[in-house]
Amino acid sequence: MRQQTGGGSTGLASVLMIVMILALTCFGVLALSSARADGAVSARAGQFSAGYYAAEGRLERRLAELDADLQAGRLSLAGGKILELAEPLGETQELRMAVEAGPDGHCRAVFCQLVYTDSWQPSEGPGQLWNGGE
Repeated sequence: MRQQTGGGSTGLASVLMIVMILALTCFGVLALSSARADGAVSARAGQFSAGYYAAEGRLERRLAELDADLQAGRLSLAGGKILELAEPLGETQELRMAVEAGPDGHCRAVFCQLVYTDSWQPSEGPGQLWNGGE
């Protein structure tokens, strides 16, 4: 007489294999989704950086033109006069640079900053803020 041993182990191995395949498939889909999202963020950051440095280059060219005008006597920045230059960066931002005459008689940038130019609109919401009490 022959005894059957281990009859249930084949089914358990198949179930375990299916669970592992499903888990690896889910991890693969999550990795692909994450890579696509990272690629989109990187592309947007690259476009922003290219636009920013193009605007900064235009400002630097304008600064050089102002310096040439100052040296030729066509421009006067006497008495601490400060000029503000601006270059658009997209639809809602601009790069601003303040320029003054330096101690050596040349134009120099006092500061350069990115400014949000669109008007701020509060979000529509319940308007209730937690005040720390109940």
